Amino acid sequence: MTWETMKPYVVSIVERLAAAIIVFLVGMFIIKLILRIMKRMKRFKELNLTAHRFLCNFVKCVLYVVLTVTIISILGVPMASVVAIVASAAA
Repeated sequence: MTWETMKPYVVSIVERLAAAIIVFLVGMFIIKLILRIMKRMKRFKELNLTAHRFLCNFVKCVLYVVLTVTIISILGVPMASVVAIVASAAA
């Protein structure tokens, strides 16, 4: 194989990795922003401390799963496999 035949594949992989890294960084920023807003909301401050922590952790886990699935789909992994793994982990 020469560089000319491998070049399209390498460019495709680099583009996917760059997009996945950008989505990861932006997603982490958005998740932290959402959690910070949730902690400052008046309604959440009125909740029991245990319920407040539970809701924050639940929202954080859901957002991380969504971010992970998004990144995996950007990298080109078939979604049927990803959904099967997430479903088996939830069971």
